[in-house]
Amino acid sequence: MEAHPPGSTFKTLVAYAALEEGIATPETRIMSTGELVIRDEYDPSKSYIFRDWAAHGITDLYWALARSSDVYFYYLSGGFRRNGITEFEGLGADLLADYATRAGLGSITGLDLFGETSGLVPNSTWKEQVVGEPWYLGDTYTFGIGQGYLTASPMQMAVWCAAIANDGFILQPRLVRGIRRDDVLNLLTPVVTSELANEGDSLSIIREAMRITAGPGGTATRGQPTGLTIGGKTGTAEFGPQIANGGYDSHGWYIGFAPFDDPQIAVAVYVEYGVGSSHAAPVARAAFEHYFELASTAP
Repeated sequence: MEAHPPGSTFKTLVAYAALEEGIATPETRIMSTGELVIRDEYDPSKSYIFRDWAAHGITDLYWALARSSDVYFYYLSGGFRRNGITEFEGLGADLLADYATRAGLGSITGLDLFGETSGLVPNSTWKEQVVGEPWYLGDTYTFGIGQGYLTASPMQMAVWCAAIANDGFILQPRLVRGIRRDDVLNLLTPVVTSELANEGDSLSIIREAMRITAGPGGTATRGQPTGLTIGGKTGTAEFGPQIANGGYDSHGWYIGFAPFDDPQIAVAVYVEYGVGSSHAAPVARAAFEHYFELASTAP
């Protein structure tokens, strides 16, 4: 089972961590002009540009997730300093790594299937020891949008999505739901490996943001079947060398749960060489339609 950068699906975890730490509230508003320019504090003649996929204007946390604003999550993860003054205090790489680890990333889920990978949750110590370089602010920014050194498996992201839906219980996944003997189905008891903090009902805020994301105007809308309200989040993770058009190849992701008011199922979709909103989302919708026996609307 392979692990890859989870892209913007990871923003749900960044938002959760920011809420828990008091870095942000649902009403925290940040401007995205389409890029974030950081000047080198040691050499002001140098600057570094961290791009957003669009200029989203001023967004709160709900709309930042719905439109997947990179700049918003640069702020939440790494903060922002100008002229030596901290204008926004971010989580920082090590605290973000701690939250990712608590959510089950960086370790196997315990799925009863051979070959599960743990993926990687990086932090400053890991980079110094393995890469031989210090951790830079740019590393935190790419970490905050689910790229860079971070990798996760689809199963890990499904477990995280289930934790969003069930108020913070990290479950050990299984291949079977129960064992039938003499025509009697004995359901296996769910195994809870840990429980996440949920101060201020942070996870309900993430659920609501994912409902908005799966609705009209959100990036995850193509994952929502007709007649079923869900929570969803897309991700598109770039990788490899720059290609001829100046862009990069990408993998598509989608995480979601349904029904919104009484979750029964959590899904994670990974599409190699794809885009989250256009390739992974319809696969998630087909999964929801199959599970709830809905008429298919997938192309």
